[in-house]
Amino acid sequence: MGKFMDARQIRQANLRMLTGKFADTKVEFANKFEFSESYFGQLLMDPGKKTARNIGHKTARNIETALGLEYGELDHLMNADKKPGIDVDKLTGVIDGFGKALEKISGDLEGINLSALIAGTYDQWDGSESKPDYDLLLQGAILVGGGKKTLPPASR
Repeated sequence: MGKFMDARQIRQANLRMLTGKFADTKVEFANKFEFSESYFGQLLMDPGKKTARNIGHKTARNIETALGLEYGELDHLMNADKKPGIDVDKLTGVIDGFGKALEKISGDLEGINLSALIAGTYDQWDGSESKPDYDLLLQGAILVGGGKKTLPPASR
């Protein structure tokens, strides 16, 4: 195998890792998707084997949906220590934090890519008790977006 993994290899590696996280056995995992044991075994089989099967786009999306993963998550190598999928409590905390910061702004939000700001903060924050400084992050987004709005100084 070369230095880089292709999509087929990445999906297969992720499926192997997820099998251990979501089920005690390969048979149990296969049954969650109503896959036959034979078909599931072929998905996990070394690609050089004659009866090996690739995890296609449709199968990958069906697995993601069934496990509550984000669209396309199987296509990117997952960290075995990190639980895949969205942590709803963490995302709610990030959205609430920015909601409170946004209440302090007067004027429109033109130039602020709030979706990217939320997604970036969600990805960077480890979910610990030490919460991100939403006012500071929003002020940075305002400056990047043209600097038309200001937040009052943070009370500390």
